[in-house]
Amino acid sequence: MVSGGAAVLAHGEPRFTADVDIVIAPSTQQLLRFVDLCRVETYANSEAALEALRERSKFNIIDSRAGWKADLILVKSDPFSRTEFERRRPIDTLGVRVIGVTPEDLILSKLSWGKSSASEKQLRDVAGVLRIQQGALDLEYLRRWARELGVLETLEELLREASF
Repeated sequence: MVSGGAAVLAHGEPRFTADVDIVIAPSTQQLLRFVDLCRVETYANSEAALEALRERSKFNIIDSRAGWKADLILVKSDPFSRTEFERRRPIDTLGVRVIGVTPEDLILSKLSWGKSSASEKQLRDVAGVLRIQQGALDLEYLRRWARELGVLETLEELLREASF
């Protein structure tokens, strides 16, 4: 599931992104096979991938010749992460059709990341998605999960600023 900056390009206001964030849910065997395939053209580390699988964190693959990097994020086991992954759907980003995060789940993820990192970039991304997606968002879903994730106050503030 494409997330992060590439999903912001699909759902919000354009901004530069240096990599692509992809949420994955592989078995150990699938992950090792994927890393082996990636090694043909890119840098990929099977030890880092297995550690990410165990810890439900992330690892990356890098193609230094083409100048791109992908952060591969192992789907977490908490209720929101599982719901977010189950709700993924086709989106268009940079002219490519991919399976990506919904705008609501992107907003919630970015608010959660922003809460833990105090990142202004996350809040700017959310504000841009709110402006572009105005009228198309499931506000009940957003508020329910924002309450659960402890980011309802921030969401309500951003909704007011976006004139919802």
